[in-house]
Amino acid sequence: DVPKEQRRVPLFLQKNPMDQDRIYPVNKKGQRADGETAEEQEEYEKEKSSDIYHNWSKDCINEGIVKSCRGVFGDFWSKDKKGRFIEVDYAYYDALYKMEKEFPATVHSMEGQFGPQIAQLRNVYYQAPITGNNSTLSAADVTLAEQLRDQAFDLLDKMAQLKYKFSTLECQIKSTNGQNACVDSVSTVKITNPFTEFSKSKLPAALRQTYMNKPRKRKQDFRYIYTQSSSEIDSLKLESAFWKNRHPTAFALWEAEKAAWKAIEPGITIASVNSVVQPRTSNLETMHEQYVDAIIAYGDLKLQKEVLEIQTKILCNQYEGIEDVCSWKRKEQSDEFNLPAFKVLEPVAYADPAHQVPKGDTAKPEVIKFKTW
Repeated sequence: DVPKEQRRVPLFLQKNPMDQDRIYPVNKKGQRADGETAEEQEEYEKEKSSDIYHNWSKDCINEGIVKSCRGVFGDFWSKDKKGRFIEVDYAYYDALYKMEKEFPATVHSMEGQFGPQIAQLRNVYYQAPITGNNSTLSAADVTLAEQLRDQAFDLLDKMAQLKYKFSTLECQIKSTNGQNACVDSVSTVKITNPFTEFSKSKLPAALRQTYMNKPRKRKQDFRYIYTQSSSEIDSLKLESAFWKNRHPTAFALWEAEKAAWKAIEPGITIASVNSVVQPRTSNLETMHEQYVDAIIAYGDLKLQKEVLEIQTKILCNQYEGIEDVCSWKRKEQSDEFNLPAFKVLEPVAYADPAHQVPKGDTAKPEVIKFKTW
């Protein structure tokens, strides 16, 4: 029942002069909300001089770096960069607050633990490796590498199950919504109007080849050689033989729900889709909560696996791999089309309608990857 303009603004949202892109809550008179105690003001002053002020975005939450809020928070007034008053979702900023408080400590801890070792890789990351496996490792190092590989597979297997789960739920939510693609805090629709875009494939072959001169870094093709499969399975392609044979029930359910959604999807167009936000149902809330939980758990495991890969790369170092553990060939990549140079040097050809292709004219339903309700 407290008026919006009188609600206390969380400390982490107070204005930091070094951070001009953030939206800062104020009351309707454009003043910072009142109500802080002397202790809270002191805490705020300490925070201003700390390193927790970063420009985090919703992408951080989308990638599962921070667990989304479970509570339901009131909205409050804020000013955007043009000085207009807008309503802001409190739960979103509460999630940012938790992330700003907790995530930097995690990063600093990892920097202290792995920073010096990661620095060792800088000189070899994109250089041509020494041919063959690293035969200079001690027996203890080889054992460690094998343990890292086995730990990575355990994480990968759990990630596969979670990916089947959230991919299945995503299809179920979209199919349930149908043309009513926008559901309060659950799903939305991305509408892209028709437009044209330059395509190098439309250029005459000789002209296109003239600009195939943009160098690319060596390929980052690191992968483990698991005892369970010698094939590349780190990419977690759910339709691959290895994963569908390992998790047949999850695969069958995902395949069925994906087919059901694919049958509906072509009929959802800009003209037909209903962009009016619909209320959530209990069924959608249940599915969305399970979806978000799976996304977050997947992100946590992915981070753990990346740490294992860094440790393995340190052991691999300048070589192409470690026998029966990993492969890291860092293959050369051919030059790609130099679009920046082409736009500057060939403006007429770049703007020529004959070199344009139609794009857009789509309505793409999307499930929101974080929970604010």
